[in-house]
Amino acid sequence: MPKIPYWLTINSDFEEKLSDSECFSYFETNSVSNGDSPLVEHGKRFVEMLYNMGCPTHDKIWIFVKEPLDNKLSHHVGTLFALLSRVKSDNALSEHGTVSLDGSGAFIDRQPPHPDIKDNVYTVRPFVPGEADATFLLARNIVERSLFNDYFHQFSYLKELRCTDPFLGYLGLWSFIEIEWADDPKKTDMNKSLKSLLEGAFHNQPENKRKFNKRLKYISSQVGESVGEYSIRNLLAHGKCRKVSSDWNEEMNIEFHAIHDDLFKIVLAGIEKKIRDNIRD
Repeated sequence: MPKIPYWLTINSDFEEKLSDSECFSYFETNSVSNGDSPLVEHGKRFVEMLYNMGCPTHDKIWIFVKEPLDNKLSHHVGTLFALLSRVKSDNALSEHGTVSLDGSGAFIDRQPPHPDIKDNVYTVRPFVPGEADATFLLARNIVERSLFNDYFHQFSYLKELRCTDPFLGYLGLWSFIEIEWADDPKKTDMNKSLKSLLEGAFHNQPENKRKFNKRLKYISSQVGESVGEYSIRNLLAHGKCRKVSSDWNEEMNIEFHAIHDDLFKIVLAGIEKKIRDNIRD
C-alpha cells in the first residue's frame, strides 16, 4: 500500500517564497483547512485537532512528499527525515502523519501529524526548501539500503545535541567528532579526528575545506583570548565559555554559533561520505 508521509513545521519561519520543490509540495494552514492539500476535507479536522492540543497552526507550513513511498519504507523515511532536518538545519518538524493510497493511487486513509510542542525551545533557523530536498533524499537512501537501524540512534543523539542548551550541545558535538572519526577509539586525538572528518566531508572540495579551517582558526583565536584558550573544544570542555561569552562583541557571538551550525552540517556530510564508502565496499 503506497503512502505519503507529511510533516508540520514547528518553527514558523520560511526562508523562501512558498512553492513546490523537487521532492515536496508545501501548503499553508489555510489551504490545508480549505481542502486543497492531499488531506482534502480531513485537513480542516486535523487543523482544529492540533489547535485544541495547544499547537496553533496559523503560521505553520505543511510538507507533503510528492511521490508515494512503499509501505515498508514510509515510516522509517518519515522518522529519519524529521531527525535529519533537526540535525542538519535545526528545523523542528512534527512526527509525520500519513496519507495512504490504494493500488490505483486513490486516497483511502489519512492519519494526522503529531507535533512535540517542547521541541522548538532552541529552534531559530528558517526552513529552506532546497536543504529539505537533499535531506529527504539522504533519508530515503539510508532506508532503501536497509541502514535505518545502523544510524537511527546516532542521529537521535545528534538531535538531542541540537535541542539542548547550545553550549552543552556544542561540547557534545565536539566529543562526538573526536570518537566517531578517531583511528583508534581507545586513543583519540581531537585534531586528528577533526582532520579526518573534514577530509571526508569536503572530499574533492579543497577550497571549501581551507575556508572552513580558516574561519575555525580565527574564531578560536578570538573567543578564548582573554583566558588564554585557543581551542573552542577546550573552551567548552573546561567551563570557560560561559565566563568569557559575556565579553564577546556581536560579530564574535554570531560567528561562534554560525561555525557550530556549519559543523553540524559537516558532520552529516561526513556520515553521508561513510555511508557511500560502505556501500561501495
